[in-house]
Amino acid sequence: MGHLIKEQDVKVFENDVLVDHQKAKDANGRTVLQAAIIEHNILVLSKIYLNISFASLGKNLGIPADQAESMISIMV
Repeated sequence: MGHLIKEQDVKVFENDVLVDHQKAKDANGRTVLQAAIIEHNILVLSKIYLNISFASLGKNLGIPADQAESMISIMV
């Protein structure tokens, strides 16, 4: 719907809905759901900003700037 999804909302969903095997973590320590939410939030932010630094993007996503840059390079 074009809204940023907050990290605390993801954690509540993970704790209340997901079962243990759905909480497996990748090499970055994120679940598949967390990675998908970050990608969703990147797309939402791309509709808001024409230019944004990786530091600002990381701050909005709650991840380090280098991880934000890495995720965008994978998405591209």
